[in-house]
Amino acid sequence: MVARPGTYQASNNAGELAPEEYGRTDLKQFYAGLATALNIEPVPQGGSKLSMRTRHLGRLRRLVQTVALTGSTLPAGSYNAAAVLATATFAQSNICAVVLEKWSASQALGAILQVEYLSLTGWAAFGAPFTMGTAQGTITVALPPRQSVQATGVRVSMTAAPPSATTFGAASNISVRSETAEKPVARIRPFTFSLDQTYVAVLMRGLVDFYRDGVYVGSSVMGFFQDQLATIDTPQRLDTMLLFHRDNVSQKILRDGSDSKWLLTDIPFENLPNVDLGGSYTNQVADQWIMYVRFPGGTSDYSGGKNVTVSMTVNGEATAPVTVPNPADWTVFAADVKAAIEATSSVSPGIIVTFAASGANAIAFTITFVGDGNLGTVNAFAAQVVNTAEAAATVTHTQTGDPGGEALISGGRGYAAAATFYQDRLVTGGFNSKRSAFLASVTGEYFDLNVKLQGASGAVLANLDTDGAEAIQHIVRDIYLLFFTSDAEYFISDRAIDRTKPPNIVNTSRYGSAPDIPPIVNEDEVIWASRNKAVLYAARHDEVSARYVATPISLLASHIVNGMVDIARQRPSDTSDAARLWMPREDGTVTIGIALRNQDITAFVRWQTAGSVKAACVDGKNVPHMVVERIVNGQAELHLERLEQGLIFDSVIEQTFAPPRTHITGLAVHEGAEVWAEADGYVIGPFTVAGGAIDIDAPAANVKVGRWTPPVAKTLPLPSEIAERTVLRRPKRVHTVRLDLVDTTSVAVGANDRPARNVALARVGDPVDQPQAPTSETIAVTGLTGFSETGQVVITQTRPGRIAWRGITIEART
Repeated sequence: MVARPGTYQASNNAGELAPEEYGRTDLKQFYAGLATALNIEPVPQGGSKLSMRTRHLGRLRRLVQTVALTGSTLPAGSYNAAAVLATATFAQSNICAVVLEKWSASQALGAILQVEYLSLTGWAAFGAPFTMGTAQGTITVALPPRQSVQATGVRVSMTAAPPSATTFGAASNISVRSETAEKPVARIRPFTFSLDQTYVAVLMRGLVDFYRDGVYVGSSVMGFFQDQLATIDTPQRLDTMLLFHRDNVSQKILRDGSDSKWLLTDIPFENLPNVDLGGSYTNQVADQWIMYVRFPGGTSDYSGGKNVTVSMTVNGEATAPVTVPNPADWTVFAADVKAAIEATSSVSPGIIVTFAASGANAIAFTITFVGDGNLGTVNAFAAQVVNTAEAAATVTHTQTGDPGGEALISGGRGYAAAATFYQDRLVTGGFNSKRSAFLASVTGEYFDLNVKLQGASGAVLANLDTDGAEAIQHIVRDIYLLFFTSDAEYFISDRAIDRTKPPNIVNTSRYGSAPDIPPIVNEDEVIWASRNKAVLYAARHDEVSARYVATPISLLASHIVNGMVDIARQRPSDTSDAARLWMPREDGTVTIGIALRNQDITAFVRWQTAGSVKAACVDGKNVPHMVVERIVNGQAELHLERLEQGLIFDSVIEQTFAPPRTHITGLAVHEGAEVWAEADGYVIGPFTVAGGAIDIDAPAANVKVGRWTPPVAKTLPLPSEIAERTVLRRPKRVHTVRLDLVDTTSVAVGANDRPARNVALARVGDPVDQPQAPTSETIAVTGLTGFSETGQVVITQTRPGRIAWRGITIEART
């Protein structure tokens, strides 16, 4: 047999390359790249495999609205027995949630509280019994998404006697929600309570729904609008998720003891710092000190204080010495002290020095820093006697200066845009009133913002050294604390935040970031999207240059990276040695970034489904989830789906039957759609779902049904070089393709611009009464006809199945 040479490609670790690179054989990535990589992903060790596909978890709730009440009663008085606490009446409505706003009890109550609804047949339980604590919060009792009950009223009852007489907070209120027919905007974010208790939070206008292991468990209301969802920042620690947006009050959601109870409150910030926001303020406070001068009695040269010389230091600057006259004249001395202090460069004229008190051998003066330029300043002040050891001078700070102003955050001035936890502080920033400022809380007290504490653990308020109207959009915890603005990137070069030391803020690059794409940390790099969402940048701290060095990482695949709307990182796992970056795009497709940066692997490939992906997140168990818009019975609706390795369809509904059956029901989420089925291992279809069901030919005990989008891998054009910088361009004919398959049950190959044809993988001797056995061998596809200008090969499928390969050899006449 005559050996025939071919072009061998064992790696696809460059992913899909932009058309501009099709002739760039000088790039090292060229020989590991593809022209199209759709629904396949490279394996770092070599070859490619089918991308993860999705399992259907549930339909998302439609947009909710508040039901108008016709009447209500609220808790009043003291209760020591079972009783109805509150009621609300309304026109007949299909309700999905009851919200107990700002409720609290005088003592902690067990699960003896119950919401009930009034139907045509009487009162019935709405949701499960719940507990209540002494801290004020908003409790949401909700039905699962897409479920509602018809009612004309609701009430809150105490179903058993409390431990002792109980009163309820005066701020208590009650409201009711119903689902509309409108499709909402949704974002999903992880909520990790512990390693074995992880949740996915679905953020929508008015409500947050929580899922655990794919099952809905509970809800909370929230106060953010639909157009704010993409830019909400959601730092989370232990049992609490915080929500920040510069145009809305910052809130926190607490997992209150169980999966079904989530408590909403405004974040209880304390000691908000005042700042000058350009208003006219009357709340300035003068800095005030008392200086004590002690002196001997008797016949000393310094008795009664005469001849004592005092030197003072103001803000690090020494004053001219001031001597008490002989005989002592304290009025003259006070005037001389005033003149000496005002002569320093940091103090303006206008301070007041007054006689405060005196004793047998001591006198005190009050020094008040008032006047234009002085009022509100905080000064460092010290004094000492410099001409005798028989006298002494000491000072006491009796009132700290305050420049006045107004609260940094408020309903009128706005709130913080971003936050993160760093060194046991909550660091917030991007305030609507001071967009380039950040505020680190008191150490260990996340909501205490007291910047007047002088110790190292005190809160710190500082501005970035920005030009123009830069706004902090993201704050990231890495080796150092980083700030991403609309125009640049900064970090604090001191690893410790110390109230006693001004933060050293370093501008490390000037790319700017997108406000609605959160930066992520991967392999000691921080990755973020450019402000126009067209480029991904990665920055790693360089110890030599003492800065973060940023480089673009998506230039070779810019055509499938631009237009990002979200990003989520999946750590390396048992399904891949590389991290995956899941990036939904405006057109509804997803770009997957395969990142093993320390091995020089950065690949971008496309992921597509019969629908439009709107958002993505990876939960605390490292499992990716998506919000997907799908057409169901002609209507668009949002579904929550989980990505899993081993599935071959999308939005999979898996059911087990005993005994086996042919009529497969429970498929309402695929109504009117074309689906395929995997029945006891046999792949069959396609079918069109009607009445929420399909009929298969043979009874099956385990059936997976889902929508299918075929994978496509298209190779780059065959090189036309015949010598250095010399090419010969003429039609090429690919006649043979050799595929080194791994665990593959379905594959089709096409070349020369001809349609792909299915490759038979069954072999003589395979069992005829069992599903197709996976093939792991090198197959040769021969007899390919036609010519093309590029000599590209397409690897795809004409029917669903498993597919993976180690390498491909293309034999062609060029």
